[in-house]
Order: sequence, then C-alpha cells, then structure tokens
Amino acid sequence: MRWGGVSMSDREGVLARVVDEVIDYVGAGLSVHLVGPRGSGRSELCSLVANRLEDEGRSVLQISGHRAWQNEPFAALTAAGIGSATPTGPRRTIGEMTTALSKQLGNGTVLVIDDADALDTYSVGALRNIHRQRRLLAVTSSRHQHPVAENTLMLGIAPSVQV
Repeated sequence: MRWGGVSMSDREGVLARVVDEVIDYVGAGLSVHLVGPRGSGRSELCSLVANRLEDEGRSVLQISGHRAWQNEPFAALTAAGIGSATPTGPRRTIGEMTTALSKQLGNGTVLVIDDADALDTYSVGALRNIHRQRRLLAVTSSRHQHPVAENTLMLGIAPSVQV
C-alpha cells in the first residue's frame, strides 16, 4: 500500500522520526508548530505526539480548531471540556473561561492543538493571556499560510520552532 508515493512502512518511519524530533524539542522546553498541506498527516502527528507525551507521564490537554466554529466565542475551549457545562449567563465570560483554562493547565501540562489556525479568536485570546502569565508549552499544527494572521496562536506562543 502507498501513501502519496511513499510505502506505508516508509511513512511510519517518517512519522516516527518527526514525533521523536517534536518530543526532543518539547523536552528542551520549546513549543513546536507543525506545518503542512491538507492531508499531510498533521492531525495524526498531533495524536501520536500526545500519546507519546502521556506515555512518558506528561499531562496533555488536547484542543482542536474547527473553521465552522471560528465565529463562536470559546468554541475550541468548550469543545475540549473547559468551563462549566452550563454558562452562568447567555455567554461565557472571558474571566470565567480564562480561570477555567488556567485550572486545567497544571504545571508541566503540554497543550496539543490541532488546526490551531482555525481556533476562534476568544480561545486564542484566553490561551495567549495565560501564556503571558506563565509560559505555556504547546505543540500546534496548521496549514502553511503566508502571511500568518496577527490573531493566531502561533504568533503568541514563544519560544518555538516550526517543523
């Protein structure tokens, strides 16, 4: 069986090498941003990295961006189980969601965010705010875009490397 002109065993080897590289960067305290076109395996890599980190005893919080939810405040965080199941008012407040996210992110928790370029701006704001308070360690993925939009998470989390 072939994947994009590469045998499945070669593909598995490439994925394993990229996971090893990402884990090494995270171990050195660097966030990692995975970039690739549609169908390149970014989501699979995020899952493999999260599994490896958990196997190594690290706490992981997985979040996914969805283009259909980009206009819904805190959609990505709510989908990840952050905040109360029923908001106190018609919408969750910035303070409520930032506090809930901060509680979820214990010391040493690594964020793994697939499709980070599709996060809603409220979730990006909450994550960037917490990063300013205490440095977050994250593995994010997105499609390649030039220029990178100002309101994305990728410009807000540093130090980082791109793979």
